Amino acid sequence: MHKLREAAERMVWAVKEVKHMRGNTSHYTSEDHGVVTDAYNTLRTEIARIVVEYHKMSLVDPDARSSLWLEEERARVKRDKRATSNLVEDLMRDGGMSAHAGTSFTNDASYAYRAMKDMLEAARIFFAEVEGPLTEVERMLTLDEDELDDDQVDRQAVNSGAAS
Repeated sequence: MHKLREAAERMVWAVKEVKHMRGNTSHYTSEDHGVVTDAYNTLRTEIARIVVEYHKMSLVDPDARSSLWLEEERARVKRDKRATSNLVEDLMRDGGMSAHAGTSFTNDASYAYRAMKDMLEAARIFFAEVEGPLTEVERMLTLDEDELDDDQVDRQAVNSGAAS
């Protein structure tokens, strides 16, 4: 039961992250804004790809499931996040994207990549093989850089809120 609750919690977090993106995504994709529209459409496609794969995984017999897809997707999301950040910086520097659109997209890309990460974690919890206690502890101790950065930002926000 705990496992189901944790997976559901991760999916709720993902939905909330996507909700944060809705306004700008609608604005920049309801009519063509050039590279900004393309960038938002790429984010939407990446999220949709994970949702489709999640659904496919739910249809596979539990004994035939492989967690390899999860690891590959997690690595892909991390690469895509880095590439997106570099692309936006280059576009803003070269004048291909306004500072306002670049800032909006950068914030929304952060929401999108956190949503993807949460969806993948929900899939890992729900579909992956049962881990032994040692394997789970090792996984928890090997936080990737993004998770450490997210934790640091959260702590800074809490500390600055407490100082107010």
